[in-house]
Amino acid sequence: MSGELLTISDVASVLYGERNEATYKRALRLVKAGHIQAIKAGNSIFVSRTALSAFLGQPINRLDGDGEQERGVVGARISGSDA
Repeated sequence: MSGELLTISDVASVLYGERNEATYKRALRLVKAGHIQAIKAGNSIFVSRTALSAFLGQPINRLDGDGEQERGVVGARISGSDA
């Protein structure tokens, strides 16, 4: 399961516990700044579960059927200027 690819929306859900435009943009900024390693395929950007776990410094829980986690990991290793 460590090779699973997540979308930026999935990453936002893991980090912040919800999916909306603001959390999507925050997650995208972290990827574009190089804080989270990502894979670009055409116009799509994906983050491996392994890369997100490495960024957080802990394993992440599996997403439920809706792609949502129970709660996010708000502020995990993120300074105010990064997010």
